[in-house]
Order: sequence, then structure tokens, then C-alpha cells
Amino acid sequence: MKSQTHLLGFILLSSTVTTWSQNSGTVEPPALPAASVTLSIRPQVTRSIEGHTDLERHRYFALAHGGKNFEKQTAEGKRYQELVEELDISFGRDLGPVRSVVRWTKSVREDEARPGHADLAFLKEQLGSQDHQDSPKLTRDFSPNLEVAAHGLPGGYPEFMGQWMPEEAKKSGHGHRPPVIPVNTEAAAELAAAVLDHNFTDLTRPRYFEPINEPHWSFLLNSPERIANWHLETKKAVSARTPEVLVGGPCNAVGNFYRNDYQAFNGVRKFMDNTANGLDFYSFHTYDYHSWNGQNFGGMILSGLPLEGIIDLVPNYTLISQGKACSIVISEQGGYAASGNGDSNHDLILKVAEEVMERKEGESEFDYALRARSIHDFLHINSMVANALVFMDHPQTVLKAVPFVLLHSANWDPKYYAVLYAPRDFEQNGKDWVPTGLHNYYRLFAGVNGRRIDATSNDPDVMCRSFVDGNKLFVIAHNLSRKPEKLNLDLSISQPNNLQVRRLSQNEDLTLSYREEQTEAMLHDLAPQETIVFVAEFAAPIAEEKHFNETIHYGGKVMVPAGTSIPLTVPNPAEVKEATLRIGFHLPKAENKSLVIKLNGKEIPNQVEDSAARFVDKEGAYSSCRIIKIESSLLQENNSVEVLSTVDEKVTIGSAVLRTLRSL
Repeated sequence: MKSQTHLLGFILLSSTVTTWSQNSGTVEPPALPAASVTLSIRPQVTRSIEGHTDLERHRYFALAHGGKNFEKQTAEGKRYQELVEELDISFGRDLGPVRSVVRWTKSVREDEARPGHADLAFLKEQLGSQDHQDSPKLTRDFSPNLEVAAHGLPGGYPEFMGQWMPEEAKKSGHGHRPPVIPVNTEAAAELAAAVLDHNFTDLTRPRYFEPINEPHWSFLLNSPERIANWHLETKKAVSARTPEVLVGGPCNAVGNFYRNDYQAFNGVRKFMDNTANGLDFYSFHTYDYHSWNGQNFGGMILSGLPLEGIIDLVPNYTLISQGKACSIVISEQGGYAASGNGDSNHDLILKVAEEVMERKEGESEFDYALRARSIHDFLHINSMVANALVFMDHPQTVLKAVPFVLLHSANWDPKYYAVLYAPRDFEQNGKDWVPTGLHNYYRLFAGVNGRRIDATSNDPDVMCRSFVDGNKLFVIAHNLSRKPEKLNLDLSISQPNNLQVRRLSQNEDLTLSYREEQTEAMLHDLAPQETIVFVAEFAAPIAEEKHFNETIHYGGKVMVPAGTSIPLTVPNPAEVKEATLRIGFHLPKAENKSLVIKLNGKEIPNQVEDSAARFVDKEGAYSSCRIIKIESSLLQENNSVEVLSTVDEKVTIGSAVLRTLRSL
């Protein structure tokens, strides 16, 4: 049947986030902006990336929970049904698998015959006596494996294995948990392998293991050989017992490697050099660090375009240094607002709420605090969405990316910010759990699945991803900027039978807004930093008519100064149907953000994103990634890329990457 092209106009508008009304809720919008953004969606055209076609939900929509005891913890009411069966949440993160058996179950003692080593027979006996029965519901819904990333706590190994940390770590004011690693790394690796073998079932055993969570920077920068050798020993021991468990690291606390002209990458780079081809993946956490300036939240923003450049850089570096583009695991991702003066996140948000949010008549202190918390819930979700959309477009690299959302924290910090449920009145060990706004991350993406299709945005500020699952089409649009837009959705398929629009945005008082609309209208508004998920249902399954595969071509140099010629090889360029050039970069001064980009000597037009101001840090530096559609006729087998600032400013190029689309 011949398809009919329809132009579905999505008009995106809102007031700016620097003004607030006196009450939460819908506000009268300003006049529409003149400019428009077009999303070109071709549901009949499948787009694989390095052979990866289908969206793997477990990679991006997990809970920071290891899965054990989940059915018991969610037994009250219909929590399991809502979270797993309706929202399709999976599992993502387990913390301290070794420390738990050392400290809590007391299952580890020193082997008298092997000083410095754990008594493995005693460990097996102790762990074997525990109930490792798999949950019937988890078995039904998640077999054969929960796909969890587990990382160890600093100081998680027994003292008889020895403890060591660099001098810089000793001076760091680490509090009650010193950031030590074991001295006897062979014994520590043996213990970790035994714990992963005996303390888990085939269902619950972590798929990914990081020996330590967020090690102090000095381990990587000043002592990379020592921590690298521990990881290599662990990989060897774990692979011998449970080869299905992948081992990697260093689980770096931050991913903003572009800082200081990419000097911030040095620690992880040294770790990579000292573990070359010896680990299954490399890992780090990706957080936005939001700060309140009295009008809005700024800070260090990594999500979106800056992260695109980092996810290109890391495998590009290992391809050059190790001969292989590495895999990446992100065991925590999201956004966090810090006060800078010692206030907790909870107290900071209450202070912000006093400035921007009015109390409702008869509202309890707890209900007010929970509504105020939604200010931060929006920040956290907004970061998680922008991160997830980046990761979705790198399935060949990012194996797992876990949103940092815990089930609850009632037993240790009832006011903790990153939880699905808070205990009523923030009661310590409270059993009356109240849902927080973080549920809306999972509501937003509920049911999103299927094969990746061709979907492009002509505006760098509007991220777009699209998938087809049977007769359903999902289109995700995320506005990175603080500017409202008018959006046209150019959809090359007949009119849908049913149209749902899901929206996640801010009210004028900065509280979170989430709503779902069933509509026949084709005009909708997208506020600054809003996410829309468009769900279109058709009478029949959407058939595939064409299938393209996208291939990644990494540059031959990384982290180079402006004007450096970066070689890129593209085999059989005449076969390329479409091509995209990606330039990750850092400017130490952000007065002028324009770049001159040349491919094979020809200048390529490129656009400064409206969201660029959000990517400028407190030192005035700016990092981003220019993603530019180019004519395939410009490609040669041996290409060169050069990048310059339009003014006499220093610019460092993190990576240059070509993506080419070819027919299958």
C-alpha cells in the first residue's frame, strides 16, 4: 500500500524557567516563537547501529537495585505489579557484594593455612546455609539473568588482606569509610570470585562487576599500576569461576573528561593504559551537578551534547592505544543539586522552595516537602533523560547505563533524594511509603520498545530517538535548551488511529509536571528542557521497507589542538547513503563558541546550539559536540578533519568521528 506523508506539527512553547507563578500548575503561554524545528521520522526505515537494531530496555530503564528481596520489598499493595508489569522497570545496580559478606553476614575469616587469604571452605559453608531461592515472579519476568552491575565499596575487603591508599587519599577527609584497596590483590580477587559464585544464583548473579565504586582520584592519577593490577587479578579470578560475569573499572566518579583541555581524562587514561585489553569494559559515572544561582539551576552539565563527545572519545582512545574500541558500563547516571555550603540536598531544595513555591492551604509539612522535592526530581529526571538518549545511540559501546534511583532509603536516610518511595513524614524505618516524582522517569518511557528507525532532528537542541514495535510508533523529543521551540514532526506514514502525548516538564514554580494526553490534535507545546514521548498506534503493524546499518569510523588522533589534521578512514565511500560528522571539543573560554570545521579541505557549516550557555561551567569553559549531517559525496577513503576557533582562541578537539549509513 502506498504510504501518505503527513506533517504533524508539534508547536513547542513555554515561559522561561527564570520566572515563576505564585501557584504550581498550567500557565498561560507566551506568543509562539517564529523558528521551527523539524523531526523527520521514517517508520518504514530500520536503522541499525553496528548491527544493533532493537532497543534493549534493560540497559536504560533500570532501578538502582540488585533484585534480591525485591519481590518481598514490593509485596505491599500492587507495587510489584506497577513497577515491573506496568512500568517495565528492570534491575541495574548492586552495592558492596563483598563488603556485605565481610561485615554483615560475617562469612569471611582468614585461612590459617594461607595467611592473608580468606577461608574459602568456610565462606562456601556460610553462604550455602543462606536462602538463595529465586523469587518466582523475578524468575518469570527476568530469566535468565537480571543484568545487574555490581560495584564494591572502598574498604570492603577484610583487614587481614592489608589496606593501602595514596597519601593524597589519606588527606581527603574520608570520614568513617577510608578509601582503601587491598594490598593482597590476588587474595582479594579470589574472594570476590568466590562471593560472586556462591552468594548468587544464575538469575541474580551480576552481569557486570566493578571491584571498587568511585575510587579516590589519586589511585588513578598517581598509582595507576597498583589499582590496575588489582582489577586484572579480579578479572582473571572471576572469569575462571563465573565467565558470564564481565569485569571492568575504574568506576570513576565523574565523566566530564573534557575539563582543563582533557587533562581530567588523565587518571582514567592511565588506568586504561595499565589494563590494556585485560578487562571487559571501562566504566565511569555521568552526573550533572546543578547549583542554584537565585534564578535558576546552572552548574556543571554533562548530559546531552557534552556527553556525546565523551562517549565518542573513550572508545576512540582505546582503539588508538589498544587496537580495539572498548565497551562502557555506566553504573550510575543522573543529576544532583549541591549547595556548596554543607547543606544536604533535602535542605537546599527546601530553601529554594521558599523562594519560588507557595504553600497550599491545609498542606502538611510532609506534603509540602514532597512537593518541594519534585523540584529536584525534575532536575534528576531531566539529566537521566538526556543521558539515556545519548546512550541509546551508542548501543555498540554502552552495555549498561543505570539511572541512580533507589527503591527506598527509609532504613538509613529517610530524606535521601534519589528514591522511588519516601517514608511518610520521613520517619526512620517507616513502613508507609509514599511515591516520589521519580516514578515519572519510568512512566515517561513505559512500553517504549522495538526496532530503531530513521529519525533526525534539524536542531542540535532537540534530541530525537524513535522506535517501532508492531503497530506502535514511539518518538522521543527532548529539549536541551531553556528556549521554547515550534516543532514540526514530519512523519512518512498514514494518520495514526490513536495518539498519546506524554510530557515531562516544569511548572512555573519549578516543581515537576507530568501528564499524559489522548488527543486528535496535532499541535502541542514543548517547554524549555521538556521531554515529549509521542505514542502513535496504527491499525496494522508497521512494515519494514528499508534497512540501513550505521558504521562508526573513529579518527586517528584524539585530544589534539586546533588545526591538527585528524585522519578518518571510510572503506568504500561510494556505498554510503548518508553521513554524519561528530566533533567533541573543549573551549577554555566561552565568549565565542563558533568553530570552523573542515572535511577534506571543505568548510562544513555548523551551528552553535541554544543550549550552549548551559554547558559553560563556573570557570567560563565550554564543551560540546557538533553533530553535522554531511553530503556523502564529500567522503573519500582517506579523509582528514581540521577544526579551528573562529577567533584566536584555544580549542582542543577531543575526538572526530564519522558515522556512515549503508543499505543492508
